[in-house]
Amino acid sequence: MIILGIIVCEHRNLYVAVASLLIQNIILLILLFYGSVSIFTVIFSVISLVIVIPLIIFLTISKTKSYSEEPFIDGLTSISILIFLISISTAYAILNSLSLKMLLFLSLLIIGVYMMIVKADLIKLGLGLSLVNNATHILTMGVEIPILADVSLTIVKIFTISLIMGLAVGLHNKTGSLDIRKLTLLRW
Repeated sequence: MIILGIIVCEHRNLYVAVASLLIQNIILLILLFYGSVSIFTVIFSVISLVIVIPLIIFLTISKTKSYSEEPFIDGLTSISILIFLISISTAYAILNSLSLKMLLFLSLLIIGVYMMIVKADLIKLGLGLSLVNNATHILTMGVEIPILADVSLTIVKIFTISLIMGLAVGLHNKTGSLDIRKLTLLRW
């Protein structure tokens, strides 16, 4: 899952990045199926992680462009920083005798937040948010969540990704770019 997260973060072809996210989501669903106490959690996760969110992102890519903007940091430097950050989280997990679940949570959280900060692309921002969402799913495995909370979280996830992808389409239509530094050009 960590390698798929790095592929989502670093691959410039957005279709490959979303496909990697989809594969990661399917693996996460298998883990949720065996580690979840509620069938509703699994059902809402299937709806949001495998169907709706990837579909929204794929439609956005088809309306904009299939390659991400030039990132703030070049590829080799970015991968080196990611490996360093993941190594720190792994060392922390080992020193504190944390579980594999916590290690996966920390690693995906680091990759997702790093992606939202460093990548200069609105679609990559949405993908980073999806990685953070996957990290929280891993953290809550085995914990019973009320059905109302599941419904609310699913709606918020879908709405947030839809909002970011709507901004991406609007920015691309206005400027021909997905660069987040050009968001100030969108005047409603």
